[in-house]
Amino acid sequence: QKHAQIRQRLNQSKQSKMLAPRKTLWSTPGVGVEAACQLLRLGAQDKVIDVGCGDGRFLLEAAKRGASAVGLEIDAERAEAARANGCVDVRTCNALDEAEWSKAFDDGVTC
Repeated sequence: QKHAQIRQRLNQSKQSKMLAPRKTLWSTPGVGVEAACQLLRLGAQDKVIDVGCGDGRFLLEAAKRGASAVGLEIDAERAEAARANGCVDVRTCNALDEAEWSKAFDDGVTC
């Protein structure tokens, strides 16, 4: 029911579909991305789903370490920036909407 309430509020919004719209978008600094990948010990056996992938910095680092990386981004311009930066699999969708997850993944991922 909580998910339904969130979806209803998002659908009623006349502004952006972002839950917490911001005027200035930022990306995780490279040092933070590298530290996260080291802590996670990412390798070829891993699949990463980056919700709110922005310009794709984490996706690129994960892929560089051999992981399969998928980005989800609600903002179409940011998703396009990630693709332009070399991210292979970036999907423009609302990650809070379970219907979007079922469209984005064919292996039964749910919120």
